[in-house]
Amino acid sequence: MKKKARKSIKSSEHKKTQKEIEIARKYIDDIINLNPYSIQICDKDGYHIRANQAFMDLFKTFPPPEWSILNDPILKKAGHQELIHKVKSGKVVELPETWYNPHDLSPKLPDKRVCLSSVIFSILNPDEEVENIVIMHNDITELKKVEEKLKERVDRAERFHKVTVDRELRMVELKQEINSLLEKLGQSRKYEVT
Repeated sequence: MKKKARKSIKSSEHKKTQKEIEIARKYIDDIINLNPYSIQICDKDGYHIRANQAFMDLFKTFPPPEWSILNDPILKKAGHQELIHKVKSGKVVELPETWYNPHDLSPKLPDKRVCLSSVIFSILNPDEEVENIVIMHNDITELKKVEEKLKERVDRAERFHKVTVDRELRMVELKQEINSLLEKLGQSRKYEVT
């Protein structure tokens, strides 16, 4: 009888623990899936395991099976490879703003150029070894486009300012020259120039 009671208690404790694990797992899944930032989870070697809807909205695809964050050719070309490999030692890495187009990985992938601000970090197992690599992307494409337009406008305004200032300086020079010629001819100055 006591044996059955202990088994029943252990069984109910086990069910309670399982339920708590399920609740915690759903909570974590919701944090990932409902997050407005693109989240990608990779294995310890950087190969894609899963991503949230924001990732799909951003890239319109998953990476090809042979893709790994640790040897991404686009990030390598951008000079970020050494920085990315710091994640393997448990470091949190913030990548510089990077223009990225999945189509550059494979012509089969969507041609969607985006500018990203990304953070990469490792999830360690109890032995302090990298278990997973997590990549969070913030799409700053529109911000970059606005910055580019603003820079173009500032450049245009600076060019206009230079042209008008140069023209004004040339006008002053010409007025001084006219005044000088008039004085040589014995006539009075025509322009007040400072």
